Amino acid sequence: MSTSKARLGGVLIPLAVWTLSVPVADGAFRLAGDRPSRDLQGLFVAVGDSGYKLGSNVHTWADFYTGRMDVYTDDLGLRCGPDRSSRTTRGDTVDVLFLGDSQGFGNLLNFDETIVGQIQRQAAGRQLRMANAGVGGHYLRNQLELAKWMHDKEQITIRKVVILLTPIMIQTAGRYNRVAVGSDGRLYSSKPSQLSKLALWAKTRTVVYSRIRGAFRQVVGLRGMVGRLVGTQRDDPVVVQLFATDKVNEREAALVQILEETRDWARSIGASVDLVYTPLAAELDFGSVQETARLVGATVDADTPFGLAKEAAAEVGIGFLDLRPALTTVRRARQPVTMEGDPHYGPAASAASAELIWSFLFPQQNPGPEEGR
Repeated sequence: MSTSKARLGGVLIPLAVWTLSVPVADGAFRLAGDRPSRDLQGLFVAVGDSGYKLGSNVHTWADFYTGRMDVYTDDLGLRCGPDRSSRTTRGDTVDVLFLGDSQGFGNLLNFDETIVGQIQRQAAGRQLRMANAGVGGHYLRNQLELAKWMHDKEQITIRKVVILLTPIMIQTAGRYNRVAVGSDGRLYSSKPSQLSKLALWAKTRTVVYSRIRGAFRQVVGLRGMVGRLVGTQRDDPVVVQLFATDKVNEREAALVQILEETRDWARSIGASVDLVYTPLAAELDFGSVQETARLVGATVDADTPFGLAKEAAAEVGIGFLDLRPALTTVRRARQPVTMEGDPHYGPAASAASAELIWSFLFPQQNPGPEEGR
């Protein structure tokens, strides 16, 4: 046998064995109850000027290496639980409408583990209706558009609007996020490549893909997919921009303007507005952000987004709550603040945040969400 044939055999034989073993492994996982990821198929619909929202009455899911996230939506396309009590329908009265981005949505968590899900569970026992309009990737202007649509088109009566304001929403204040919604109900920032199409095919048709991907990420320590897309990792230069000390006046002016628009609209429909500063976990361990800032020649301050939010709320004349103490409580209890390898809050941080928000909104009706556990 020639050397070249021997080398070829050394490659083809293991490849053939691996190819034949994949269906066997996939079948074994399915027998154990696993299902292929839908990768959030069918979740989104296009609205407005190249905007998007969640589709109505959807049940989809995605598998991350942190586990599976199921997403249910109601008639209006708001995230809810599988039970009817958490759903909002046309003509309902909502006591508190929560606006936010992926943190408010509760990325990587099932609904009952999210901030709003835990508040809603407690509110149900007191005949209060909560609704979560948060959508991953939405800027505040996208959220304001969605809230107006709920009131004007779906005849929803809203008594209070609570904005779960993250540093990313502060940075994008006044802007409108435009993306493409594919025919499969997924979001695309650009035309998918052949490799990404192949990965999506494997992800949504096999169980073994998610298992292998999860194991690989755990071994090599790759960051969470969503965290990479939105640039919220602690050592990402994009994060440095969120805490940069330059152009503070310009950023505050933009935030004040969109908050005034939100406040004025809310008042026009008889609602009030509260602002909840929803920090990044990176603010608890700011050293890596400072190191990245040093490398790119930027000056940062962990209090920059908090200061912008607090000053803007005071100028606009709306209520203000800081969630940083909730994250500090979780850290002191030696519980993980975020999901593993991803910047979004884990169950413990979401629970602590929900309790603090409940106490802020309904001080006469405590104890908070802990009571319902």
